[in-house]
Amino acid sequence: MKKSIYRVMFSMMLLVCSSNSFAFGECIRSVTNIWSDMQTRTNGNNAVYVCFETGSCIFKYESQLSDGQMARLVSMALTAKTTGKKLRVRYPEDEIICPPQSVGARNDFSGIWLVD
Repeated sequence: MKKSIYRVMFSMMLLVCSSNSFAFGECIRSVTNIWSDMQTRTNGNNAVYVCFETGSCIFKYESQLSDGQMARLVSMALTAKTTGKKLRVRYPEDEIICPPQSVGARNDFSGIWLVD
């Protein structure tokens, strides 16, 4: 009986303590520009930048993604730009301010998808 009480308490403690590990924040933005860095002076990597109406951008270095992932990033950004759809961008922090208060480029996003 004591073991099952301890197991339940331990499980609940894990559930409460691990809730922040799945935290994320998302912003929906319109794509204004897509830019590819063809020079290898930036960390020895080429990069793809997707910029939004807020003046902020997201980017990934070639070394951070597989060829397929980079192709999906570019194709989704191009689709959003040409169709007028927006991109939903997932960031690691759970309390993100959309649009961000400062203009800059971030590469810590973990996902994007097209939205109406």
